[in-house]
Amino acid sequence: MKKRLLELSLGILALILLLPASSMAVNSKRFVPPTTLEAYALDPAMNLSVSQFAALSVKELQNMSHRKLNLQDKLAFKLTQRAIKKKIKRGEVYNFDDAANYRFNIGGFLLGFFLGIVGVLLALLFGRNAFRSSLIGLLCWVIILLIWFVL
Repeated sequence: MKKRLLELSLGILALILLLPASSMAVNSKRFVPPTTLEAYALDPAMNLSVSQFAALSVKELQNMSHRKLNLQDKLAFKLTQRAIKKKIKRGEVYNFDDAANYRFNIGGFLLGFFLGIVGVLLALLFGRNAFRSSLIGLLCWVIILLIWFVL
């Protein structure tokens, strides 16, 4: 019983760590070779406005980019659309270059996971990325405790 609980807890933790961050969908600084970059880009001659991009469906985007999107691309597209729609609703201008670049911080995660709220407060000293990662670590710790006590 405890072995199954441990496996379930580790599975949930692995799932949380493997999901892509939403900000990586908006602004990625990874090097992409030019040959693959062309496959990802939309034709600039389409002149899509931001509101038109926010209203696109995944199927329409696949037709416009002439390629099938994988699950990570679909998720990134939907998260980007959500951020754009929030900005439009508030009346702000969405700029892809000004989007926050969130990077997962393993040190912050470990602080939140092992030290709880104290770790989250300590992570404030190390910056925004460490703070966010420590909150994720604290959330994982709480989920594991809930699973432990429920079963």
